[in-house]
Amino acid sequence: MHLKRESYDLVLLDIIMDPVDGWDTLARIRNLPNGVDIPVILFSVKNLQLDEIIRYGNYLSGFIKKPFVDAELCETLTEFFSWYDLLISNAKAAKTQGVPDDICARWVRVVRQIHAYSRLLEFVSPYCIPDSVLSDEECKEKRMKQINQIIDDRIKERDRLKILYPVFSL
Repeated sequence: MHLKRESYDLVLLDIIMDPVDGWDTLARIRNLPNGVDIPVILFSVKNLQLDEIIRYGNYLSGFIKKPFVDAELCETLTEFFSWYDLLISNAKAAKTQGVPDDICARWVRVVRQIHAYSRLLEFVSPYCIPDSVLSDEECKEKRMKQINQIIDDRIKERDRLKILYPVFSL
């Protein structure tokens, strides 16, 4: 795997691959020493399930729905890097003002997670995998509450970091 030896600005990853699917590949990327800091944008012909967003949302930077044309891909990547470059610049500025590296890395991760969760919700499947107790609608409502709680927790963490280190912005 080239990710072990080289540095990348972004990984585009298809969910449906063979023999190892995108979710397993994502897990392998995140287990690399620098893997939590590599932005990963998934793409797929299928919509995301709420359970997938809950399980993998922390590890993603975005999602692109297939099929797409080159212009759509370029637009999505341009938007992502415009936003991400601002985030990285903010973290670098914080480092120059004495904010510890681990705090800057945490800032980038938390803000990226908030951004990703919000974007991922645009691609949710209208169906939920119900359990034996909940109806489809109750299942969706419960999962959406979980996702909104995750987003709220990340926003609180981001805000705590902004209070402790006012140099952070976005």
